[in-house]
Amino acid sequence: MRMKKAIPNLQHTGKVDYALYGISRTIADGDYEEHRHTGVELMLILGGEARHIVNGIEFEALAGKVFIIHPTMRHELRDRKALDEVKIGCQPRAFAALAPELTRIKSFRAFTTSPLPGSSTVPCLQLVQEDFAQAHDLALKMLGEYKQKQFGWQTAMRSRFGLLLTILAQASIRQEETLAPSLPRL
Repeated sequence: MRMKKAIPNLQHTGKVDYALYGISRTIADGDYEEHRHTGVELMLILGGEARHIVNGIEFEALAGKVFIIHPTMRHELRDRKALDEVKIGCQPRAFAALAPELTRIKSFRAFTTSPLPGSSTVPCLQLVQEDFAQAHDLALKMLGEYKQKQFGWQTAMRSRFGLLLTILAQASIRQEETLAPSLPRL
Protein backbone atom coordinates (compact mmCIF):
# COMPACT_ATOMS: atom_id res chain seq x y z
CA MET A 1 0.00 0.00 0.00
CA ARG A 2 1.46 3.34 -1.07
CA MET A 3 1.39 6.17 1.45
CA LYS A 4 0.17 9.52 0.18
CA LYS A 5 2.65 12.32 0.80
CA ALA A 6 1.31 15.19 2.91
CA ILE A 7 1.07 18.51 1.09
CA PRO A 8 2.68 21.26 3.19
CA ASN A 9 0.74 24.45 3.98
CA LEU A 10 2.97 27.50 3.55
CA GLN A 11 2.26 30.54 5.71
CA HIS A 12 3.30 34.10 4.95
CA THR A 13 5.21 35.72 7.77
CA GLY A 14 5.90 39.35 6.79
CA LYS A 15 2.51 40.91 7.47
CA VAL A 16 2.00 44.37 5.97
CA ASP A 17 -1.49 45.03 7.36
CA TYR A 18 -4.94 43.42 7.66
CA ALA A 19 -5.05 42.51 3.95
CA LEU A 20 -1.50 42.07 2.65
CA TYR A 21 0.99 39.56 4.04
CA GLY A 22 3.99 40.52 2.01
CA ILE A 23 5.81 40.27 -1.27
CA SER A 24 8.83 38.35 -2.50
CA ARG A 25 10.77 37.80 -5.70
CA THR A 26 12.37 34.52 -6.68
CA ILE A 27 14.59 33.66 -9.63
CA ALA A 28 15.19 29.92 -9.68
CA ASP A 29 15.80 26.74 -11.62
CA GLY A 30 14.59 23.21 -10.93
CA ASP A 31 11.44 22.00 -9.22
CA TYR A 32 9.41 23.40 -6.34
CA GLU A 33 7.34 20.74 -4.60
CA GLU A 34 3.56 20.68 -4.38
CA HIS A 35 2.18 22.81 -1.57
CA ARG A 36 -0.78 24.93 -0.44
CA HIS A 37 -1.04 28.34 1.17
CA THR A 38 -3.02 29.54 4.16
CA GLY A 39 -3.70 32.82 2.34
CA VAL A 40 -3.99 33.85 -1.30
CA GLU A 41 -0.88 34.08 -3.47
CA LEU A 42 -0.87 36.34 -6.51
CA MET A 43 1.97 35.12 -8.73
CA LEU A 44 3.24 37.38 -11.53
CA ILE A 45 5.76 35.76 -13.88
CA LEU A 46 8.39 38.32 -14.94
CA GLY A 47 10.60 36.04 -17.03
CA GLY A 48 12.05 32.60 -17.56
CA GLU A 49 9.82 29.57 -17.87
CA ALA A 50 8.37 26.62 -16.00
CA ARG A 51 5.51 24.19 -15.92
CA HIS A 52 3.05 25.38 -13.27
CA ILE A 53 0.75 22.61 -12.10
CA VAL A 54 -2.33 23.82 -10.24
CA ASN A 55 -4.80 21.24 -8.91
CA GLY A 56 -3.36 18.78 -11.40
CA ILE A 57 -3.81 21.12 -14.40
CA GLU A 58 -0.61 22.13 -16.19
CA PHE A 59 0.12 25.66 -17.45
CA GLU A 60 3.11 27.27 -19.07
CA ALA A 61 4.55 29.84 -16.71
CA LEU A 62 5.99 32.53 -18.98
CA ALA A 63 6.46 36.30 -18.76
CA GLY A 64 3.17 38.14 -18.36
CA LYS A 65 1.23 35.23 -16.88
CA VAL A 66 -0.62 35.89 -13.62
CA PHE A 67 -1.97 33.17 -11.34
CA ILE A 68 -4.11 33.56 -8.25
CA ILE A 69 -3.57 30.61 -5.94
CA HIS A 70 -6.34 30.33 -3.34
CA PRO A 71 -6.08 28.37 -0.06
CA THR A 72 -8.21 25.56 -1.53
CA MET A 73 -5.63 24.96 -4.28
CA ARG A 74 -2.44 22.97 -4.42
CA HIS A 75 0.32 23.88 -6.83
CA GLU A 76 3.88 23.13 -7.82
CA LEU A 77 6.49 24.36 -10.27
CA ARG A 78 8.39 21.92 -12.49
CA ASP A 79 11.35 22.40 -14.79
CA ARG A 80 11.99 26.02 -13.79
CA LYS A 81 14.51 27.68 -16.08
CA ALA A 82 15.51 31.06 -14.65
CA LEU A 83 11.88 31.51 -13.60
CA ASP A 84 11.57 35.08 -12.34
CA GLU A 85 8.42 35.53 -10.29
CA VAL A 86 6.95 38.01 -7.86
CA LYS A 87 4.57 36.59 -5.27
CA ILE A 88 2.20 38.78 -3.30
CA GLY A 89 0.48 37.19 -0.33
CA CYS A 90 -2.87 38.47 0.85
CA GLN A 91 -6.02 37.58 2.75
CA PRO A 92 -8.80 35.97 0.68
CA ARG A 93 -10.91 39.08 1.43
CA ALA A 94 -8.18 41.51 0.31
CA PHE A 95 -9.61 41.98 -3.19
CA ALA A 96 -13.02 43.04 -1.88
CA ALA A 97 -11.46 45.15 0.91
CA LEU A 98 -8.98 47.04 -1.28
CA ALA A 99 -10.91 47.24 -4.55
CA PRO A 100 -14.63 46.66 -3.87
CA GLU A 101 -15.88 48.11 -7.18
CA LEU A 102 -13.60 45.77 -9.14
CA THR A 103 -15.07 42.67 -7.53
CA ARG A 104 -18.45 43.56 -9.05
CA ILE A 105 -16.97 42.80 -12.49
CA LYS A 106 -17.98 39.22 -13.28
CA SER A 107 -14.74 38.22 -15.05
CA PHE A 108 -12.58 39.69 -12.28
CA ARG A 109 -14.72 38.18 -9.52
CA ALA A 110 -14.20 34.76 -11.14
CA PHE A 111 -10.45 35.44 -11.06
CA THR A 112 -10.34 36.55 -7.41
CA THR A 113 -12.93 34.23 -5.82
CA SER A 114 -11.73 30.92 -4.46
CA PRO A 115 -13.03 28.08 -6.65
CA LEU A 116 -15.00 25.33 -4.98
CA PRO A 117 -12.93 22.32 -3.86
CA GLY A 118 -12.59 19.86 -6.73
CA SER A 119 -13.24 22.58 -9.32
CA SER A 120 -11.16 22.52 -12.51
CA THR A 121 -11.17 26.34 -12.60
CA VAL A 122 -7.73 27.91 -12.25
CA PRO A 123 -7.57 31.73 -12.05
CA CYS A 124 -5.00 32.65 -14.69
CA LEU A 125 -4.46 35.65 -16.98
CA GLN A 126 -2.00 36.33 -19.78
CA LEU A 127 -1.26 40.05 -19.78
CA VAL A 128 -0.72 41.94 -23.02
CA GLN A 129 2.61 43.80 -23.30
CA GLU A 130 1.34 47.19 -22.05
CA ASP A 131 -0.44 45.67 -19.03
CA PHE A 132 2.56 43.48 -18.29
CA ALA A 133 4.94 46.46 -18.34
CA GLN A 134 2.72 48.32 -15.85
CA ALA A 135 2.24 45.25 -13.62
CA HIS A 136 5.99 44.55 -13.71
CA ASP A 137 6.79 48.14 -12.66
CA LEU A 138 4.20 48.13 -9.86
CA ALA A 139 5.38 44.78 -8.50
CA LEU A 140 8.99 45.94 -8.35
CA LYS A 141 7.99 49.21 -6.66
CA MET A 142 5.96 47.23 -4.10
CA LEU A 143 8.97 45.00 -3.51
CA GLY A 144 11.14 48.09 -2.93
CA GLU A 145 8.64 49.58 -0.47
CA TYR A 146 8.43 46.29 1.40
CA LYS A 147 12.21 45.95 1.69
CA GLN A 148 12.94 49.58 2.66
CA LYS A 149 9.97 50.08 5.00
CA GLN A 150 10.26 53.85 4.97
CA PHE A 151 7.53 56.06 6.43
CA GLY A 152 4.23 55.41 4.61
CA TRP A 153 5.33 52.11 3.08
CA GLN A 154 2.10 50.29 4.02
CA THR A 155 -0.03 52.97 2.34
CA ALA A 156 2.21 52.82 -0.73
CA MET A 157 1.89 49.01 -0.82
CA ARG A 158 -1.93 49.12 -0.58
CA SER A 159 -2.11 51.86 -3.23
CA ARG A 160 0.12 50.00 -5.66
CA PHE A 161 -1.68 46.73 -4.98
CA GLY A 162 -4.97 48.51 -5.81
CA LEU A 163 -3.44 49.75 -9.09
CA LEU A 164 -2.20 46.22 -9.86
CA LEU A 165 -5.70 44.84 -9.22
CA THR A 166 -7.12 47.49 -11.57
CA ILE A 167 -4.74 46.38 -14.34
CA LEU A 168 -5.75 42.75 -13.73
CA ALA A 169 -9.46 43.63 -13.74
CA GLN A 170 -9.13 45.46 -17.04
CA ALA A 171 -7.14 42.53 -18.48
CA SER A 172 -9.80 40.07 -17.32
CA ILE A 173 -12.49 42.12 -19.11
CA ARG A 174 -10.45 42.16 -22.33
CA GLN A 175 -9.76 38.43 -22.02
CA GLU A 176 -13.48 37.75 -21.58
CA GLU A 177 -14.35 39.98 -24.56
CA THR A 178 -11.79 38.13 -26.70
CA LEU A 179 -13.37 34.78 -25.83
CA ALA A 180 -17.01 35.96 -26.05
CA PRO A 181 -17.30 36.47 -29.86
CA SER A 182 -16.46 32.82 -30.50
CA LEU A 183 -19.25 31.48 -28.27
CA PRO A 184 -22.20 32.13 -30.64
CA ARG A 185 -20.46 30.17 -33.40
CA LEU A 186 -20.20 27.15 -31.12
